[in-house]
Amino acid sequence: MKIHTTQNLSFLAQQQLYPTGSVSLTDIRFKQGNVQENSTKSDLPSKKDRNYKLINTIVLLSGGTMIFGLSAALAKSRLKKLTPEDLKNTIKTLEEKIKVGDVKEEFTTKTTRWDKFLESKSLDKVLQWTEKNEPVIQAAMAALICMILRPLTIMSLPNKKGKDDNMYKEDNMYASAHSISSGIMGLVATMLIARPFARGTQYTMDKMFKDLSEDALKRYCPKLDLNSIYTDATKTARKEVKEWLLIDGNRFISNLKDVEKIPELMQFNEISAKTFRELLHADVDWASQKGKSFNDVVTKDGKKLYDVIDWNYLGIIVKQEYKGAEKVDKKILMESTGDARILLKDLDREFLEKIIKDSDNSSYWKKLDINSVYKDGQVVDFRNWKELGSENQWKLDLGNTYISSPYDTTIYIPRISGKHRIEPTGEIKYAAYLKNGIDGKLGTPIDEVMMAADKKNDVLNKSMTWAPDIVTRPLVATATISLIPIALKNIFHIEKGKSAPAKPVQENKENNNVSFKGKSADDSDTETKNPSNSVSFKSKGSNGSAGGKKPSSLREHINKFLERFISKPLAKIYGKPMYESKTVNNIAERLSKVPGGMTNHMATLGALLTSSVYMYQTLHKKDLDDDRKRTLAVNQCLCFIVPTICAYTVDKLLKNLTKEKIEYKYASKQEQKIALAKLNKADSETIEKLQKGLGAKLKGVRTLVSLAIFALIYRYVAPVLITPVANRIGERVNEKKHAEKAQANA
Repeated sequence: MKIHTTQNLSFLAQQQLYPTGSVSLTDIRFKQGNVQENSTKSDLPSKKDRNYKLINTIVLLSGGTMIFGLSAALAKSRLKKLTPEDLKNTIKTLEEKIKVGDVKEEFTTKTTRWDKFLESKSLDKVLQWTEKNEPVIQAAMAALICMILRPLTIMSLPNKKGKDDNMYKEDNMYASAHSISSGIMGLVATMLIARPFARGTQYTMDKMFKDLSEDALKRYCPKLDLNSIYTDATKTARKEVKEWLLIDGNRFISNLKDVEKIPELMQFNEISAKTFRELLHADVDWASQKGKSFNDVVTKDGKKLYDVIDWNYLGIIVKQEYKGAEKVDKKILMESTGDARILLKDLDREFLEKIIKDSDNSSYWKKLDINSVYKDGQVVDFRNWKELGSENQWKLDLGNTYISSPYDTTIYIPRISGKHRIEPTGEIKYAAYLKNGIDGKLGTPIDEVMMAADKKNDVLNKSMTWAPDIVTRPLVATATISLIPIALKNIFHIEKGKSAPAKPVQENKENNNVSFKGKSADDSDTETKNPSNSVSFKSKGSNGSAGGKKPSSLREHINKFLERFISKPLAKIYGKPMYESKTVNNIAERLSKVPGGMTNHMATLGALLTSSVYMYQTLHKKDLDDDRKRTLAVNQCLCFIVPTICAYTVDKLLKNLTKEKIEYKYASKQEQKIALAKLNKADSETIEKLQKGLGAKLKGVRTLVSLAIFALIYRYVAPVLITPVANRIGERVNEKKHAEKAQANA
């Protein structure tokens, strides 16, 4: 590759890297080689001299980059790293105490189509299925794109030399046939290979998890209490997984990052009468209390709101800010500071001590006796809190207190206590808790050990699901290429060694769409008019109707058959040994430290193997002329490199948007359903059904979006945009080869 430039890069590098009066490598070379520095433009340097100069430039630029990197690293190492003690924590207070205003009876919100989509059962089922069957989801997306969208687009692309140029039409037809073949083979192979192994992996987790060895269980969950998994001291029989405990006494949860959340804290004057009445157990005639401070509000039975309100839903907002004068890494500072919304009953003692210490002397929090707040390590009712140095009741200002109510918000936030943990990058974050607390108490803190184990487990699960698909990619790619002639013959009417007709399938201008089933225009039109022939994704019974007893019974028989002859055997010979293998776990642990998502890496690895096979087969195909081989090989190479860069870039750019618009909103709606079910005293079966697999479904949101991005870019956007570019590059390569051949013959 030649680099064309109008600038003297060596001179530019010298000016940037060397101070005045220093001796550069170029100066030394000039003196050793007796080269005159005042050479005229007509004095052409030798080839050896040009190469040396280029190497010198690369050395200078590399050295400059290294020096700059070391300087930046040294400067960053001198920056102060934050600790929890460096952060000032103060209670967020309003400048003016709020008064009772117009209290709405019930919270109402406008439901959009997006909200309906997030609440739909279809999305719920897709997310539940996605995390367990990533290769199948990817293959299904690829099939839709490769069999319909991409061929239609490629065939509609204008040709460089005019619409009647058969060579370019054949190129587009070959690309379309290749696309259709890859879509078919990818889906069929995934359903026959990856899907059964995914069933075996899932069966291991669902039915055989409790039988895993102690070492495997301890690797999966470092904080599991192994004594709690057995029925007695003899350790001859094990309990059901739902009865297991962690070492802190809380129940075991397989998803070690299943964060407990609460409704966002809101001010008293934003809360509905329904919340006060049904959640806080305070029935008030709000019209008669208008204009009063909330500390002075009286209920209908003449009692003070302050004395009867259920305090379990009350909380405070703590503002966290840096208080030192030393230099701090801006990124770490930005990630570490902010507001914390904490329920009163969850306040960590050390954190509350810090709040009191950092409060202004005028703050009423300075008067709080912290010893009166706790009994046996738990926070007591705030009405029992005492003033410092006396037995007087310490008064909480309800105007600067907040309420967490599932009736009044669809926004949910992690439940925290004020405890901090420091990320490997240096950020200080509040510790969240697992959903395994007993009687409404905080669950197990999610620390670095739990997060590392969860990430390793996630990589392990994904690797086991993807491995069969990745291993068989070369075979699938080879089968795809063998399917191309069949697609060309039956779809585009091109046989081996023959060219396409001058005007293929376009003589009838009223119906010039490409038929992908090799049928006539009349057959294609009939299919369009008859909706019964369209693809249906609903499972149907023998009578063709969706739902009903017969389809359900048939589905049960099929599931039992698959479980007996596929899921269970593969769990024994593949799933269980893989989970128990120390080597496999060590590999997963190392891979978990690789930046980026494992789903993206697996999709990329599969694409690399597929593209490599395509290129090899194309370049060694005997029935293709050399010109066509080079054009297609360039296309296939670019169709891996370009989409890989684009897919990772787009996925990273959309990461935060995905979390805000899909993951957080979906999670909040599901959490609200669970909370309302509990408040309405729904049966345990209903609540368990709502809670089941919520953590996995939240992971499925991110996975589904990543798969969609990679499938769309790999299978559609990049190939369609690259095809005409690759054709032109191939044309130039071919012209150059022809010119060299002609010159050699001459």
